[in-house]
Amino acid sequence: MDLSYFLGTHNFKVGLSLMKAEYTEDTRQSGGNGSWIIYGNAARVRQTLYTQDATVKSEKMAIYLQDTWEVIPGLKFSYGARLESQKQEGSDGKEFLEFKMDDAIQPRIGLIYDPANDGKTKISVNYARYYEQMPQRLAMRQRGKEVYLLNYHTATASTYTTTGLPTYNPVPYLTIDYATPFAAIPIMEDIKLPQRDEVVVGIDHTLSNGWLLGVHGKHRKMKNPIEDFTPWDYNTTDAGFYHDLGYVDPNLGPLGQAILGNPGSGTINW
Repeated sequence: MDLSYFLGTHNFKVGLSLMKAEYTEDTRQSGGNGSWIIYGNAARVRQTLYTQDATVKSEKMAIYLQDTWEVIPGLKFSYGARLESQKQEGSDGKEFLEFKMDDAIQPRIGLIYDPANDGKTKISVNYARYYEQMPQRLAMRQRGKEVYLLNYHTATASTYTTTGLPTYNPVPYLTIDYATPFAAIPIMEDIKLPQRDEVVVGIDHTLSNGWLLGVHGKHRKMKNPIEDFTPWDYNTTDAGFYHDLGYVDPNLGPLGQAILGNPGSGTINW
């Protein structure tokens, strides 16, 4: 919904938008319910089981207000702001990530100058801030009740079956269940939406034969990307190996609990 109001040399605009979306994924496997990898000349084999059957939802709401002011004939100055909120909902129907409108205030400033005021030449300078819309793929991976298993089996002979696998012990000697410890990936405190600042400078001119020539320079800078990442620590007391911090399995040791956050933002708490 958009409304415009003209007052003298001012053109005021206000707008409101609401978008709700659903994303459904149903992933299955054929071929013996998994994919297989052979290790070490058939010394062992690994089976990967991955399925996904979920629906996630998102909601985005925004409001903007702007004014285009004709300061003098041929010179227009525009200014305004856009505020936006975003919500992500997991497959359990519960909201797990929200950014409020005061988290995403986006200023807009622009200047357009027509030296002859004849509509043929336009010199423009614009600055704007944008916040990225979170993809629903994030919600599917983080809160989509996926099944993700790695089963390791010992090969019992070097001969291969008709499926191309060696004969193996059907009871796995090791199972790593990524969906159990990682079903609810922690979220960094004070997580921020990815922010993009943009400055555009340009000049356009319409020739007498109707062709439009233009040259534009654009500068964009991204801040606060969001990633699911694992923190690591260099342990000098253990032969100089790096160790991932986070979820520690009692049998397997540290597996590395992923964290949803802004890498490079300093100290992270979750």
